[in-house]
Amino acid sequence: MTKQLHKWQSIYENCIAKAGYRPDPAQLAIVEQFARIEDELTTTAAPDKRASGLLSRFFSAPAASAPTVKGLYLFGSVGRGKTFLMDMFCDNMPYPVKRLHFHHFMKEIHDELKGIKEQKNPLTLIAKTFADKYRLLCLDEFMVTDITDAMLLYGLLKSLIDNGVLLVTTTNIPPDDLYKDGLQRARFLPAIDLLKSACVIHEIADGQDFRRMCLRRHQRFFSPLDTKTEKELQQITAELSEHLHLEHNGVITVNQRDIVFVAKSLEVIWFRFADICEGYRSQMDYIELAKQFHVMIVSDIPVLDEFKEDAARRFLLLIDELYDQRIALLLSSAVPIEEIYTGKKITFEFDRLQSRLFEMQSEAYGTVSRHEL
Repeated sequence: MTKQLHKWQSIYENCIAKAGYRPDPAQLAIVEQFARIEDELTTTAAPDKRASGLLSRFFSAPAASAPTVKGLYLFGSVGRGKTFLMDMFCDNMPYPVKRLHFHHFMKEIHDELKGIKEQKNPLTLIAKTFADKYRLLCLDEFMVTDITDAMLLYGLLKSLIDNGVLLVTTTNIPPDDLYKDGLQRARFLPAIDLLKSACVIHEIADGQDFRRMCLRRHQRFFSPLDTKTEKELQQITAELSEHLHLEHNGVITVNQRDIVFVAKSLEVIWFRFADICEGYRSQMDYIELAKQFHVMIVSDIPVLDEFKEDAARRFLLLIDELYDQRIALLLSSAVPIEEIYTGKKITFEFDRLQSRLFEMQSEAYGTVSRHEL
């Protein structure tokens, strides 16, 4: 494995040098796992999916038992660079890789199941189709909260693994704590056992919190609204999304409704106030966004007077959800925080909101998200 290890150590050193970071021993241990995976994939043939029919039992030579290649279940605190490492892994692994946020992956599976009719084992069909295209499935933010996902996961993961797909995933949750206190959790336990047998379980030790380091260098509330503020938000977004694919001026679909964003990466999303708090938005939209992102930027907040009471209520719901889930927040406004709301209907609620907004600007609030709790 020495050759692969040298390769991955060199890749890592180049990536952190570009980002201006110092080598992290805990991250170097993950780099060793990447080298192991490539080395084992190189020396292990993928399962022969052609020999699955009835005739193959009579006319095929007995298959040699190939050593099983284990995937990687990487968990640890927020801000430890798990997404950065996953990005590096996917960009440099010389095998077909499919990378998705866990939530998006499960949505794709549900959509595919809706389109499959009269199939006895639809998950097997989905897994075989996937395995024909990809050798590795890389999932960010592996976190099970939905009972439908929980009931599907064992059969889905087993079918993928049986078809030779290797799983690499990042999360803040140890495998034994997945779907903790969830409905019918006993039925989910086989999925945990499968993850533990199919993957090397690796906890990334505490060390440099890269997201906190970036946020510490910058203020989190900007006023007034001018070119300088816009440029600072652009710079912070770029720094927080270092080594991640950063989209600009696009649309994200949440609960079957489109929301325009200024910028979006795997961890960060930036909305203008009018797009996230005006129009047809609900608390469910904000709950969904808090599941997907670690950092949210809301810019161009106007004075919320008596003509903007509905938008003010939505802003209240948004901030409450981000606060409850400990999502890092950056804001830009036409006026200071205490002058944002001048309406009459929710004065008491906005007093509480102001207190939360001030707390969310502090370093003590940090970048610890719900996914870590």
